[in-house]
Amino acid sequence: MRLHEGRLVVAMSDPTDVYTLDDLRVACGLSIVPVVTTEERLRRMLARVFSTGEQVAGLLQEAADDRPEDVGDLDLGVETPTPRMRPWSSW
Repeated sequence: MRLHEGRLVVAMSDPTDVYTLDDLRVACGLSIVPVVTTEERLRRMLARVFSTGEQVAGLLQEAADDRPEDVGDLDLGVETPTPRMRPWSSW
């Protein structure tokens, strides 16, 4: 899939599948341009996309697991000024 000049270009093994084309058009609100590919190429591409997605999910999970539970009062070495309230009469 790719977006080209405001239309969604979709690789399909059966570009005459009007039901799928119509579902895509309704779902994304774009004109659909079907292009022919083999089922084998579709399978390989899907496997590549999903394996990449799983790798990203694994990395995100690792990052979440490495996060400290509670940082409490974290000292960043920077003094934060305390806001001062003006008397109500000076507003």
